[in-house]
Amino acid sequence: MVGSLLVVTSLLIGQAEIPSDGDLASQVQMLVRQLRDGKLEQRDAAEKALIALGPGVLDHLPALQANTTVGVQVRLGRVLKTLASRIVDKSMPVSRVSLAGEMSLAEALSALEKQTGNRVVGLYGRGGQVKPKFDKTSYWEALDELLDQAGMRIDEYGGSENALTVVARPEGQELRRGRADYFGQFRVETTRIQAVRGLRRPDERRLMAWIEVAWEPRLTPVYLVQPLSDVTATDENGDAITIEGLEGARGVRANHNISSVEIGLPLQLPDRNVKQIALLKGNMTATLLGRVESFEFANLSDAEDELQRRSGVTVVLERIRKTDGLYDVYVRMRFDQAADTLQSYRIWVSNAQAFMIDAEGRRMEHLGYETTREDAKEIGMAYTFDLKDGPQTCKFVIRIPTLIVDTPVNYELKNIALP
Repeated sequence: MVGSLLVVTSLLIGQAEIPSDGDLASQVQMLVRQLRDGKLEQRDAAEKALIALGPGVLDHLPALQANTTVGVQVRLGRVLKTLASRIVDKSMPVSRVSLAGEMSLAEALSALEKQTGNRVVGLYGRGGQVKPKFDKTSYWEALDELLDQAGMRIDEYGGSENALTVVARPEGQELRRGRADYFGQFRVETTRIQAVRGLRRPDERRLMAWIEVAWEPRLTPVYLVQPLSDVTATDENGDAITIEGLEGARGVRANHNISSVEIGLPLQLPDRNVKQIALLKGNMTATLLGRVESFEFANLSDAEDELQRRSGVTVVLERIRKTDGLYDVYVRMRFDQAADTLQSYRIWVSNAQAFMIDAEGRRMEHLGYETTREDAKEIGMAYTFDLKDGPQTCKFVIRIPTLIVDTPVNYELKNIALP
């Protein structure tokens, strides 16, 4: 154990060189063993050393087994969460732009794309000239200003993956600036209000406030959820407006071709003398894909329980079975992250990219899939392929998330007129 302690100490102090992948794997293996040490200080030192080695550790952490002690599970969970957060923080910072002068809208949007990685399509030469004056301005504030100057708007159903589609703003539509709240990579705006008063039952009074939540198109949200207990509303007199169904939540699945969703917030319709919702506040959670990776399996003729592991995710190609001229590929995926993110994995896995690549490099999509198993940590899928020449010269590829992260989206919307 003396040797282990010396290695841990040197890691905590810092290393002059990043270890090679082979060295890193052996160091991770040794430090994981040290997590079982009888002395608390040794276990603490091993956990800190794993974190100090950086995100590369994620590819070498062992899969959690039924006989893994609770203490080791907890420590490995903290290591995984800390390193995953570092990856997300580095890859998904809040985008800010600096731009000034007179230019075409196309030139301005091109500059924003270079600075942020956010694509905008659909201009087709429209938009005219704009005069931005941005100094480390958030992406959404800058984009709203440009679109307002150019007489354009975003087409929420443009259908472009990881891109925003812009179209001409219809006559009479309000400007974008001043209507939304900005929180990090997100933009939140009230889009419509629906009110119901029962004529036969005066106590039947319902109000639905619809908010649009948009995100920078470079991001890939999976799911957004708004607990109704985290929503508050007040009128112009400072009196509270009742939120209906406080014990529930409103969740919505994100579409990868649309960079926004709408969420309806149920409120009790106030008396007629109340003219507006002076303040609508909420704290919701967006589940984002932090990193998506490809798991590739060759030599399919003899494939049986072939295993690959990265960043807390284990993929097992269990077998390939031929039925009625078609081939079913059975895959099992195990996720080491906490169970409260499993629903996010289920949503993504149901739309995961699973395909074959033949000997000539051509991609062949599956004909369909079915879920074969599902529990607290694992999901099993069977993908069906039509392979005329069989699987022996093909490679099976499945792209799934290795990191999923929950991020808060807090908003304050003001002066919402009631019908």
